[in-house]
Amino acid sequence: LPIRKLIETHLDVFGTVSERFVLSGDDFMLSPEAAQNFGLVVHELTTNSIKYGALSVAAGKINVGWTAFEKDGRQIIRLVWTETGGPPAMEPTRKGFGTTVIKRHAEGAFGGQVT
Repeated sequence: LPIRKLIETHLDVFGTVSERFVLSGDDFMLSPEAAQNFGLVVHELTTNSIKYGALSVAAGKINVGWTAFEKDGRQIIRLVWTETGGPPAMEPTRKGFGTTVIKRHAEGAFGGQVT
């Protein structure tokens, strides 16, 4: 599945919210396992934004950009999720289930790093 199509498909579930996203990056194919895990991450990030972030207010927008490159013989993707126009970001007082989902699927399935 192409990465852009995967992101757009997950955003469509949220209705008109998808119109507040700007996606940028070269398209490339994800394996079925990568698509499943990455889809869960996109879904959780969007849900969190609707509850607490930029998508919780009418003026909020999200830019999602990605670049793919090779490092040490491995294919790497760097994804940057940037929210603007929303309430100020605050350090959470606890780690919830959503954080666990994001970390487990991004770090565990891809050997990634979440910051």
